[in-house]
Amino acid sequence: MRNFGRALLVAGAVLFVAAAYSVIQARHALRHSGGHLDDFVLPVN
Repeated sequence: MRNFGRALLVAGAVLFVAAAYSVIQARHALRHSGGHLDDFVLPVN
């Protein structure tokens, strides 16, 4: 059971890092395209 918990912890850490990396990449892409982060978070209907 201990190994299972450790696997979940590692998987959670990997997912967290991947999500953070995705957000950083999106912010860089928006900055280069001249957009604002607010437009990405709250799209206008």
